[in-house]
Amino acid sequence: TEEEQKAFDRDRRLSADSLKVETLADSVRYDSGHIYFTIPESEEPWSIFIQGRLLLEDGSGMSVHYLEEESEKAEWVPRMTYSFEVADAAYEELWMNIGYGNADYASELTRLLPEGASPLAAAPLPEGKADIPEGAEMIWPVDSTQINNSFGDRAKPGGEGVVTHTGVDIGGMEKGTPVYAAGKGTVKEAGFNAQDGNFIRIDHGRGQETFYAHCEKLLVKTGDAVTLGQTIATVGSTGQSTGPHLHFELLVNGVATDPEAMLKSGQDTAKTAKETEIERYYESGSLPLFQIAFSNLDDDCALVRQYAEKTYEDNSVAYFSILTQHMSEKTLEEWLNKALEDEKWNFQSILFSALDQDDEFDELEEKREKEWAEAQTAEYRAAGVTMDGKNYYYQGALVNIFLDTRPNKSFYTLNMNPAGTVNIKIIRDSNNEITGVAYLTEAEIAELLN
Repeated sequence: TEEEQKAFDRDRRLSADSLKVETLADSVRYDSGHIYFTIPESEEPWSIFIQGRLLLEDGSGMSVHYLEEESEKAEWVPRMTYSFEVADAAYEELWMNIGYGNADYASELTRLLPEGASPLAAAPLPEGKADIPEGAEMIWPVDSTQINNSFGDRAKPGGEGVVTHTGVDIGGMEKGTPVYAAGKGTVKEAGFNAQDGNFIRIDHGRGQETFYAHCEKLLVKTGDAVTLGQTIATVGSTGQSTGPHLHFELLVNGVATDPEAMLKSGQDTAKTAKETEIERYYESGSLPLFQIAFSNLDDDCALVRQYAEKTYEDNSVAYFSILTQHMSEKTLEEWLNKALEDEKWNFQSILFSALDQDDEFDELEEKREKEWAEAQTAEYRAAGVTMDGKNYYYQGALVNIFLDTRPNKSFYTLNMNPAGTVNIKIIRDSNNEITGVAYLTEAEIAELLN
């Protein structure tokens, strides 16, 4: 059958690809401090990455990569023999990852190396960051502000689809530059993979994590407690990297967040560190970092009161919602009374919920909707429009299209009844008062329906 033929062809291709991969792996040999291998006769491109970790005297490891330029270009020449010099030191691991067609293979190379090599002498650990602003909760992880690749979505090469960069790539540094812990916490994971190279993930509590990738050397291990500004690694170019840089991520409750707001907060030292953090996070629109900044503050403190006033006046409901978590019951009740007086329904909803009074809000909302509907019906009637259920009538004629748009276009009413014979729109002034009714033109109808 056609299905059996496809399966047969697929297995045959896989078998042929696997044979070539095995042929390359069998060609690997060690001689006089070098490892050699030969590319078999082939038609398709090869994927070959050679990487490992050297043991250091202090028990840590340092990543090494070989033939990086050839790996990046993926232009391995058939029948050519390649070689690289290995270090005169003990290896924790050394691997050659081979891919060809539909086959791949990981070949361990440490078995080829002579025994008895000693670990490398460990370089002195760099000191932690010295100039941490007083009261800072989080800091920028390196002494460079050069962003080579920013956070967010961007089109894939060729314009088909979107790729998401979940952090920022920080450049402008040499290998060995210190990487600092952006905040105090616990090392959740420290290790190596082909994509990220040497990486560290730190859990800061309250749902916050930071991630550091492509490091040259890791100075902490899984389970270690770290302090704010502690040197945890050095900048490198391990994993899938084209040059020395740090890939840095900030996650809040598992969601990647733009870390550049942290950078902006650290560039202004005229105010207190905490005040600067909060101001920068609010102005840059970084809701998760704004939440982090308030996480350790006392209820009803000066900054909570200051930004409660600001977010209320700015109608920034989401930011105000965060602040309600740091208000006493008395303060919440005061804000609720103000929101009721100002008829700010969205703030009322947040405050009723913060006070565990959702039932009272539901009753108030139901009453308000009923009063609004009655007032709206009376307003329409005064303009010559009557309602019968969902049907609108204008001067006794059933309405086909009914449109009522508020002046700021933030709310509109649109009703359509195919049995109607007239199409009308409500005319309102800048104060939202009805000034008349007009028939919709054919152009307006076409625009509306499109």
